[in-house]
Amino acid sequence: MHGKGTFFDPRLDNKTQFPVAAKARLGHTSNATDLITSKLAALHFYQLAIAAPAPPRKSFDEEAAERGKDLFDGIGPDKRYRTTPLNALWTHTKGGFYHDGRFASLREVVEHYDGCFSLGLRDQDKWDLVEFLKSLPARHEDE
Repeated sequence: MHGKGTFFDPRLDNKTQFPVAAKARLGHTSNATDLITSKLAALHFYQLAIAAPAPPRKSFDEEAAERGKDLFDGIGPDKRYRTTPLNALWTHTKGGFYHDGRFASLREVVEHYDGCFSLGLRDQDKWDLVEFLKSLPARHEDE
């Protein structure tokens, strides 16, 4: 495919966060010969068909994860924020979290969103959220 297709991502227009991409308008590219679009549905189906691995046994605090799930479910709808798929976050413990790996730990990710959305999370809430995230997808396999 060699990247020949249409790509639209207005997030890359942010000059502060992505100065090079914004200047080059990399979030708005298209080629006369589109070799990608016709293959996206099959690729999407394939990605969704791959089962996320369960976290290792005893790698998270189950009680804290349950509290974190309740907290996460309570935060999500009110803030109107859609996360990327969260399954098997525990597999990213090496290499960083977030789309660009900028956070070394899940705690840093939770701190980031607590600040961005002024959630006012207590330390216990942050711990519970981290344990919930570490528990994915095992906690949702039987739901």
